[in-house]
Formats: sequence, structure tokens, C-alpha cells
Amino acid sequence: MEIITKPRTIHPKNYLSIDTLGLTIIKIHKTMTSEMIELFLSKPFPVLKRLICTNTNIISIPSLPSLTQIFCDMCPDLINISMMPMLDYLNCYGCTSLTNIPPLPCLKTLICSMCTSITSITMLPNLERIFCEECQNLVDISILPCLTELVCCSCTSLTNISDLQNLTYLSCRGCTMLKDIPILPCLDFIQYSSDIVNEYTIPLKCQHQVDTNILTKVLLYNPYNINSIFVKDCVSSETIDSNLSILSEYLEYADNATRIRLEQLCYDKGIILPTLVKPGKR
Repeated sequence: MEIITKPRTIHPKNYLSIDTLGLTIIKIHKTMTSEMIELFLSKPFPVLKRLICTNTNIISIPSLPSLTQIFCDMCPDLINISMMPMLDYLNCYGCTSLTNIPPLPCLKTLICSMCTSITSITMLPNLERIFCEECQNLVDISILPCLTELVCCSCTSLTNISDLQNLTYLSCRGCTMLKDIPILPCLDFIQYSSDIVNEYTIPLKCQHQVDTNILTKVLLYNPYNINSIFVKDCVSSETIDSNLSILSEYLEYADNATRIRLEQLCYDKGIILPTLVKPGKR
């Protein structure tokens, strides 16, 4: 069997005669009908690694055991993606009829922005990155233990993000139903609008000191968009002192509510912060 590493374009004139055994990359031409695509993909593909069917009439993608990458973006009729044991990359941007992401044990990157029928993204054990902007019916993103990057802007039905213990990057602007962000211990970047999330709660406990990057980057990237930062469980004045002293230099960019709340907290703990310079007073 000859292994063919160059992409092979499949179109109506050749799809019946192509020998598929050695193909590693195939590209479905947009003139192929859904029936033609279904018939072609029913053939054996023992070494196929990449399927490109962008902007085609594909309805269903069958299980292809050797497949590692799928590019099926802008396929409005796609309703089903079967389980793929080796798939690590899926781009289904704009697949408006697709209702769910199947169990994909090796998936690491998921691009599903504008998939307006998807309701949940969960139980993908090796998933590291999700880009799911404007998934208007997406409600739940959870139980993704390896997830480090989540971009879910303008998911207007999203109400739950949880069990994302390794998340380091979160962008959720425009998620109008998301009222609470859970504790994310590894987070070092967060971006959201103040009219969406009223409080971002950060635990400060004497037995472990929270990474101050969480605090400082919230203010650096959203200097005027935070209503408040609520610091809780401050059982040790030494712990809170070491965190808030670093945070204080950024508070000149924060709004009045944030400054007042922090000053009150420090007063209650007997901590004196440096005098804050207000914006424009440098």
C-alpha cells in the first residue's frame, strides 16, 4: 500500500474511483452532495489523519479510527460527529445544526464558535483549549480536568462553568447569564464585563497564598470594568498583608467601590496600606 501524504481533493468526477487505502489527508469539494460524501466516507481509510470538509454539504461524519484532525467549519447541515478514538483537533466553527460534541478521549483543541445548537461541553478528559464564542444555547462547560484556556465570549445562555481546576485563561465577555465564577486556583488571566459578574471571589487562606497574578491581572486588563473584588476567608493578617501590599499599587486604576471595600477590609485587619494615587494624579 502506497502512503500518500499530499492532500487529495474529492469531487463528483473522481469520488467513486479513488483508492482510499493510502490516503492520509482528504479534502471534500464543496460541489459534492451529501449523498456523495456519505458514500465516499463509507470506504476504508486505514491511515487517514486529516479530514477537510469546510463549507460542504456533509451531514454526518462516521467513525474513522485513525483520524487525528477534522476541519468541518461552516457546514450548516452537519448534525453528527461520531466517536473518534485518536482525534485531537476539531474545528466545527459555524456548524449551526450540530447539537453536541461526542466523547472524544484524545481531543485537545475544540473550536466550536457559532455552533448555536450546542448546549453543553463536558466530559472530555484531555481537552486543553476551547474557543466557543457566540454559542447562544450553550448552558454548561464543566468537568474538563485538563482545560487551560477557555474563550466563551457572548455565550448568552451560559450559566455554569465548573470543575476546571487547571484553567489559566478565561475570557467570558458578553455571557449575560453567567452570574458566578467559581474558584479557579490556576487562573492568571480573566476578562469579563462588570455588568455581568458582580463579584470575583478570591480565597486568601493562611495555609496557602494565592498567586497575586490573579489579582493584579484582573485589574490590569479590566481597570474600569470591575464592580468589586471580594476577598474572603482572611484568617491571617500576615497572609492578607503580603497579598494586598502587592495589589495596592494597581488600585489607582480600580473603581471607587473596589477601593472602599479593600480599605475597609484592611482596616478590619489592622493593616495600613500605602496612600493610593488616584487616576490622573501621578
